[in-house]
Amino acid sequence: MRPDAIAPPPLLTVPLRTSRPANLIHQSQFSFTTGSQSGNDNSSMPPSPSFSALDTMGSEYVCSQETSQGEEDDEEIEEEEDASGERGHYAIVEDACLLRLFKRCQECGAGVDQSLIEIKRCGSARIVRYDCLNPECNASVKWESQEKVGSGRSRVYSANHSIPIAAFITGTPLPRLCDFAQVLELEIPSDRQMRKTIREIGSIATERVFDGWQEISRELAVNVAGDKGLQVSIDGQYDSPGHTSTNGKVTVIDCETKLALAGVAKSKNDPGIDGVSCRIESEGAMEAIIELVDRNINIR
Repeated sequence: MRPDAIAPPPLLTVPLRTSRPANLIHQSQFSFTTGSQSGNDNSSMPPSPSFSALDTMGSEYVCSQETSQGEEDDEEIEEEEDASGERGHYAIVEDACLLRLFKRCQECGAGVDQSLIEIKRCGSARIVRYDCLNPECNASVKWESQEKVGSGRSRVYSANHSIPIAAFITGTPLPRLCDFAQVLELEIPSDRQMRKTIREIGSIATERVFDGWQEISRELAVNVAGDKGLQVSIDGQYDSPGHTSTNGKVTVIDCETKLALAGVAKSKNDPGIDGVSCRIESEGAMEAIIELVDRNINIR
């Protein structure tokens, strides 16, 4: 084994992000000896570093003298950004870092007393307010981290609208999303507000899109199956595990084309379920099958 292939113990292994390969151990730091010992031929054994070399080699990792490790990390991050060519619509910013952007008044450029800056939270949005102390300016500045969408009293900050809708269309349970945000100390809309957004906006818009694609999927599945009829599978998903679920969704899928043919959302408060969560899937499956049969779709 070559000296430059010596690896540190597993617990000390740290991936190095550098712009060029880093040599952990330089060959010039070693002096090698070969020969026989106790009459045995060790010519096939790899050379070993002498103790004198090990005493003077110092740390196993030698930083480059040209750039620091921090500079190399920055170069790597910039390279990743340039390679992707895409930027997200939102970014996570700490409040302490946000304050650095308001060292000067945005109207006149005069210095701003950081202790007088007020930061309010509205779900995922931040609202920064301050009064300029420059007598020639004397402006009251309000800065918002997000644009508002909607109209009238329904205007909300864009991410407060997008977060629950994204959770809804990806099937992310809201309790798990809230737990994630709490662990990360990330501000998001309240559970109550997100459910209201999904109920008043997300459900209606998604149903319109879903109905259009559902008709196309059904027509394709029927044409592929022909006279033999469709063979389907049924699966249910709940908003939380166990018998405490409040809402559930049942999907009917064509086994041949793998297309979703019907989807039914049920609540434990719906008639026939009577508050029993385990009935959500059976009642939803029956409703979905009846819907397909009423549309003259042959199921075998």
